[in-house]
Amino acid sequence: MNELDFKSKRTGELIWDSQGFYYRFELKKLPMEYTPDPELFELVADTHIKIGELKGITSKESMSSEESKLILRPFILKEATLSSNIEGIHTTLPEIYLTEKKAQKDIKKDFDYLEILNYEHALEKGLEHISNGGDITEEFIKELHTILLDGARGHNKNPGKYKDVQNAIGSEGDSYDSAKFVPASPETTPILMENLVKYINEDHSLLPLFKMGIIHYQFETIHPFRDGNGRLGRLLIMLLFKKYKLMEEPLIFMSEFFMERRDDYIDLLYAVSSKGKVEEWIKFFIEAVNIQAKRAKNVALELKAYKKEVSRNLRNERPAKTLDILDMLFKNPYLTVKDVKEELSVTDQYANKLIKDLEEDGILIEITGNKRNKVYLAKQILKILDPKNI
Repeated sequence: MNELDFKSKRTGELIWDSQGFYYRFELKKLPMEYTPDPELFELVADTHIKIGELKGITSKESMSSEESKLILRPFILKEATLSSNIEGIHTTLPEIYLTEKKAQKDIKKDFDYLEILNYEHALEKGLEHISNGGDITEEFIKELHTILLDGARGHNKNPGKYKDVQNAIGSEGDSYDSAKFVPASPETTPILMENLVKYINEDHSLLPLFKMGIIHYQFETIHPFRDGNGRLGRLLIMLLFKKYKLMEEPLIFMSEFFMERRDDYIDLLYAVSSKGKVEEWIKFFIEAVNIQAKRAKNVALELKAYKKEVSRNLRNERPAKTLDILDMLFKNPYLTVKDVKEELSVTDQYANKLIKDLEEDGILIEITGNKRNKVYLAKQILKILDPKNI
């Protein structure tokens, strides 16, 4: 770690480890020395408007509970995929969906899929916990970490337990001395995490958006586990939206913005520690919420409009079970005859007929070219969800 970068002690200070011959950054406890810039309140107000618009189009008054559930899963998978992308796991939303229909021959892809699935399970577990009135505690964070790493990369690095050896952030092969950043020591991690969860649950001195930016910085800078800290830190953002009553469901996929501006995301977090640039980081974080709330609204509107249009046409011209298939396609836009047969309890012959109807209507296309084991795609749904990778 380059000690010359660290020109401020606002959020913590460098400590020299005389046994390992390296510097590490030891954080101060929260609350942080921070007063929001008055100029930021205009951005905060606009962000709350955008969040309100998103809540409005996904509310019970605007969307049935079944529709809400159908739209929710694509948002969760998108966030899970992009969060993993930030960590260098190169997979796309279409690949994740397709893996559910076709076995992967690539072991690496299997691990990628498992990590995404674990993220989905951890987020669902977290949302249920908070819906039931649960606080975000240390044990709860450890439980989510265990789910996140279950059977995936990092499963051999003590899932659910704080680090017992010093970790570092940098390139593969870096020593503690050459790493970009060396976070809190194993000895101070439990103290800092106890302080963090107390701040999450008890401190009400700041508006939630300011507080969430600080929490994310603090968690990532503690880096409490040996692996999975980035993904878990971004997952916690999704849970904080619900805990602080900003959103009922995790429809704001922050990782898209962080991935698009990955260098800024990493550099600004680093600059909080090294130069005390808290204001710059908080502004970046709120801009991310603002932009992603608008994007989420647009995606939700497009999905809702497409479903309404297709449902109307199918209701007038096709068997009722084609509407059930449409619901299946919102859970996963890839489809097989076996899926239809098992989900709807129909024969092979009737499943093929239903799929053929949807092909004729331009809703499905066959993507393998095979005579057997065909896979179909609802291209328009995938295009709405992930236009960059379709």
